[in-house]
Amino acid sequence: MANLGVWLLAMAWPLAKKVLTMLGIGWLTYEGITTLTNSVIQAAQNNWGQITGATLQLASLGGIPDMMGIICGALVARAALVAVGKLGKITT
Repeated sequence: MANLGVWLLAMAWPLAKKVLTMLGIGWLTYEGITTLTNSVIQAAQNNWGQITGATLQLASLGGIPDMMGIICGALVARAALVAVGKLGKITT
């Protein structure tokens, strides 16, 4: 019976170790991307608030705020895909 327990532990420990490693790296990557993205968006919002009235109205009519949102979303998606790709290489 003891041999069975040792064998099961020997089989399960590498898998558990890999899962815990992936969770840790995934959390760290998520926090890094979130922090970076929030700082970039905050900087863009601060600079957007300094635009004068007529220019701000014209840019808003032209759809610049929507364009900035789409670009930020694309950057976040690309960063997430790159992080997932690198995560797979690290854990294998």
